[in-house]
Amino acid sequence: MSKTKIEKKVDTILKPYESIDYDFINNTIKLTGNDKEIGLMSKKTLANISKWALNGASQDEIAHNLELTKKQFETLCNLCPFVISVMQNSYAYLDIMVAGTLAERALGKYKVKKKQPMRVHDYDETGRVIGEHLEIAEWEEELPPEPNLLKFLAEHRLSEKFGEEKVDTDLENRKMVGSFDMSQVKDIEDTLKGENK
Repeated sequence: MSKTKIEKKVDTILKPYESIDYDFINNTIKLTGNDKEIGLMSKKTLANISKWALNGASQDEIAHNLELTKKQFETLCNLCPFVISVMQNSYAYLDIMVAGTLAERALGKYKVKKKQPMRVHDYDETGRVIGEHLEIAEWEEELPPEPNLLKFLAEHRLSEKFGEEKVDTDLENRKMVGSFDMSQVKDIEDTLKGENK
């Protein structure tokens, strides 16, 4: 049985933690008296935590999946700090996957798999149609570029890359208008009324 993409990512994330001595960790949990509350740590538990984080689960949701309260989950993280590191690495992979998908979608390189039932005729030996059946036709289709998403990415990602800060023009205008005295406001109003005539 081949592994899914998520399982392969989990294996990649857990690779640096292969040398964890689970017996030592579990003995520590037992010595602190938390084994009844938080249970014991295993490679499977760590893999599940990584998988849930890769699927976008929050820390509260991960705690719920482990059947732990928030306080118990904090205790687990204090006793096993590598849990936090695994979650952070999983969230970082998730961010990369989301950013890559957004970029592909914006540029029009994103492919979707489609399925559609199709009627297929059944023939006898002479070539006459004797019936029909349904078969599922599968194909990949590349979606066209998404200009609004491309504009969004350009405004937000490129400005971060080149160090430009987003300017709130409404706030800037309010500050400027707030600094005017009444005579300046009257002059602006007169000017605008003259343009509208």
